[in-house]
Amino acid sequence: LSQPPTSRNATLEFRDSLGTDSLQMAIDFCREQGKEVFVGLRVNDTHDANTVYGRYFFSPFKKAHPECLMGSESNKPPFCSWTAVDFAQSAVRDHMKRFVRDLVENYDVDGIEYDFMRHSQLFKSVAWGGTASPEECAQMTGLMRELRAITESAGCKRGRPILVVARTPESVPYAKAIGMDVEAWFAAGAVDIWVGGGYFQFEPWDRAVAFARRHGVKFYASIDETRIPGTAKRKNLPFIPGRESKDCYAARFAAAIAAGCDGVYLFNLEFKTLHDFMQMDVRNTDGLDKFYFATERGSGGYRGWHFLKDGRNFWKMAQIDPGEPQKLKSGESCSFEMIIGDDFTRAAAKGLTPKIQALVLTGFKAGFPQTSLLTLVVNGGNVPCSSFKDGLFTFQLDPSRLRMGTNAFAVKVSADTTLNDFAVKIAYQTK
Repeated sequence: LSQPPTSRNATLEFRDSLGTDSLQMAIDFCREQGKEVFVGLRVNDTHDANTVYGRYFFSPFKKAHPECLMGSESNKPPFCSWTAVDFAQSAVRDHMKRFVRDLVENYDVDGIEYDFMRHSQLFKSVAWGGTASPEECAQMTGLMRELRAITESAGCKRGRPILVVARTPESVPYAKAIGMDVEAWFAAGAVDIWVGGGYFQFEPWDRAVAFARRHGVKFYASIDETRIPGTAKRKNLPFIPGRESKDCYAARFAAAIAAGCDGVYLFNLEFKTLHDFMQMDVRNTDGLDKFYFATERGSGGYRGWHFLKDGRNFWKMAQIDPGEPQKLKSGESCSFEMIIGDDFTRAAAKGLTPKIQALVLTGFKAGFPQTSLLTLVVNGGNVPCSSFKDGLFTFQLDPSRLRMGTNAFAVKVSADTTLNDFAVKIAYQTK
């Protein structure tokens, strides 16, 4: 079958009935709208490992080259999907070059994106529990140079350059452990724009920003859908609602820009949700209500250690994740930082007054004497609790407590419990 019986592959109809394809249709639409067009390539996507649809997605190349796969259906690697291809194989690298050459020589695009987050798996050695060797990293760097030469050649022929985007983990050491030596890529001039993060974020954005600037590369923060509560199986997670709201995405945009990012990259946002967010001026969210979460995207999806045996060792941020609540014993505390992208001085100049709340969701049940259970410290000062209900502590914050940029928070408990979720809510009111 050319497609699953419950689905419709319209691309075949475009070709047979209209003599075109979905990429060309997208290019035509963008040109009509005065928009640039970047074609995105998922470098090692493995939806073909899906037991329901996999056989329809399985490519002719993989069928012809089973020796290039990370494993087999009966011998699956522990840190990778078995249907991923191994870039240590020259046949895989050559196939990638043919694919890119076909795209840039036959389609008038402004740029090409290599999405290494979908999925972060390149070498069989890593899939089976190791880390990428210097030789393997050099193979990927060599490939990126060759791909750059292909796009440069096509750009010279048409008299207009083709920009190159690489989407990788924002942690440079983690990416290198998998086989992506982004520093070598930048030094080779193989990348113009770096998109960092996605399914997971190891480090605050400002570290990646500083790294990109040292190498003369633009940095965009990947803003993915949250996957909290995630699938239907996870709807009973102890979470604070609001991650998929416009207020939350406004906060994520503001935090990224405050950290110095050149822009944001949206992934897996569709239909009305994407339309609503695209109406925002990402670089100016002053006065918009915000909903900041300590961890926006949680364990309802891929994690860094799904692709690397010791992936947890690269984590540099607090994970206050409803899917993996932190267990705190009496007297223990959890300290973490959050970037707040709001400038309250600018808001005041516009006649806006912010109402700010900190929300802490715990495992405490109703009936406990709230004031003795939890202490919240914001930038070194204690904040009194204003209300408690069903495990949720609410704190009213004066704007002077927060600053634009990095803010330090600490939650301390006086009885055994779990720390399930943490958020800061900012609602603007006209004076």
